[in-house]
Amino acid sequence: MNPLLAKRKELGLTQTQVARLLGTKQSNVSAYERGVLEPGSAVEQRFVQLLGLKTDSIYCAGGFPTLASQSLELRQLLSLPRYADRQDQDSLIMRMIIDSNDRFVALSSSTDQQFFLMQPGAVGEHRADVAFAGMAVHWSRKAKLPRVPVWTRNPDLYLRTVWFLGAGESEPLARAIGIARGVPALRTRGIFFAESNLGSI
Repeated sequence: MNPLLAKRKELGLTQTQVARLLGTKQSNVSAYERGVLEPGSAVEQRFVQLLGLKTDSIYCAGGFPTLASQSLELRQLLSLPRYADRQDQDSLIMRMIIDSNDRFVALSSSTDQQFFLMQPGAVGEHRADVAFAGMAVHWSRKAKLPRVPVWTRNPDLYLRTVWFLGAGESEPLARAIGIARGVPALRTRGIFFAESNLGSI
């Protein structure tokens, strides 16, 4: 039996649930299980993480997201006309980061944490990709995981222009707080966002 199919059945997940967790399509999962499609390197690494899940994982319920599913959702939302404006995009990215933070801190096992942190697909908005990479480093350090995800070391996952997330041009105090109290792993990538803002709003 195909290892992906066997693991999916062991965890009690549908193809649609696995597709969501891995940030791909159900038709791709079906093709992978039948051996008619080979996954790319990023998806293959997600499979490796999936195969490491235990039957008591929070992911067995199928509804808990991963960074891969969060980035896919963000990509779909950013394609909507209502997010054509840069300020609306920034607000959406900020909300997604806060939501992802809430999700990660709810995880108790290192296996589930590492599964959450597997490499996501590109959002299609470079700033969001950089923000997710920075947050993955932040979460890894906060959880005291043995290492940060390898994919976060990609030199393209840094900004060339400073971005004050959640602080507009006319908000010098918010910018100053972002500089002074910013999430260190975001600051090194050119994003200034106060760690205190990570709490749910």
